[in-house]
Amino acid sequence: MILGSATPDVESYYHAQSGRFHLLEMPARVTPDEGSALPGVEIVDLREELKAGNLSLFSRSLYGSIETALKNKEQIILFLNRRGTSSFVECRSCGCVIRCRRCDVPLSYHFANNILLCHQCNFRLQVPQICPHCGSHKIKFLGVGTEKLEQEVLKTFPQARVLRWDSDFLRESGNSHQQIFDHFELARQIF
Repeated sequence: MILGSATPDVESYYHAQSGRFHLLEMPARVTPDEGSALPGVEIVDLREELKAGNLSLFSRSLYGSIETALKNKEQIILFLNRRGTSSFVECRSCGCVIRCRRCDVPLSYHFANNILLCHQCNFRLQVPQICPHCGSHKIKFLGVGTEKLEQEVLKTFPQARVLRWDSDFLRESGNSHQQIFDHFELARQIF
């Protein structure tokens, strides 16, 4: 089996670092003829952002970079490897996380359809009004998915033209990956 990702999850990367998986890296672009180097990486501790009073999804550094790019009429690509609006739903009274009855993984909340969805087996569940474990009404949607990120970008940067590119959007819109890529490439040429 080959796991391929530009943004591997922490668990997969850990297995690769510990030798359980064999790690193959691509330190350069697949299309080197484009002539641009790989972008720099900045690691931001979001706990420090919270301590500084930043409650946004965007670190102060990312916010500034997005603002600068928009002022310069440049494109921005935000990568997030989580579909949906919230990556899990938890009862704030007892800590119960709503899980798939088949796979035992946390169900993701999808605002567009107002459902909880298992990203492993596609099991669907209506959003509960009360906790199935303790009966509390303190149900909280936690974590961030691509739907939530799209909503936050639109709210925070209303001047930006936003295009979400995930399997949910493709299914809902009837577009193909190629159509989305062509739209993205055309927008790049306009700038």
